[in-house]
Amino acid sequence: MISRLTPDDLTAAAGALACDLPAVKAVIAVESGGRGMGDDGRPIILFEPHVFSRLTQGRFDDQAPDISYEKWGALPYPKTQAEQWARLKRASVLDHEAALSATSWGLFQIMGHNAGFCGFGSLEEPDVPAFTLAMARGEPAQLAAFVAFLKAKGLDQPLRRHDWSTFARGYNGPRYMVNAYNTKLADAWRKAGGKET
Repeated sequence: MISRLTPDDLTAAAGALACDLPAVKAVIAVESGGRGMGDDGRPIILFEPHVFSRLTQGRFDDQAPDISYEKWGALPYPKTQAEQWARLKRASVLDHEAALSATSWGLFQIMGHNAGFCGFGSLEEPDVPAFTLAMARGEPAQLAAFVAFLKAKGLDQPLRRHDWSTFARGYNGPRYMVNAYNTKLADAWRKAGGKET
């Protein structure tokens, strides 16, 4: 049975972050469209070939150019979760931990290499396998990792203030404006019931 979030889970997370509930819902909407687990019982994932290439110093770029390349956006991403999982499986054969680290997981699409910020291992020695196993347990574990990640990165504060640009830069990286990530968050927040004060 797939473990899904309840309204009480979301309310508790908003309380832990001292932010409004629409802010948490906005991140979920933008990152995963509200689904952290697929119908097959596996987490929703996105394997990032450019991150895999970086983490493995490009040593698989020639051998597997469709799953290991230097520049983001060099090739279109597969559209289905089955294809994403197939890519992760292939990359795992080449370098298991790098493959898990180069994948975004669950409702909040947190990358495996951020495991230490989510409370798995330490920042110096993140326990990526433990993180991914937790993400596979279901959406409540994904939510707990998100709360820990925001607190560790200091991103709870911009989320609380609805400072979408600062939050987007910290959460999605300096290229967040390419996909209008900050604007999408603001729109999702309003759709979730957020109101300016």
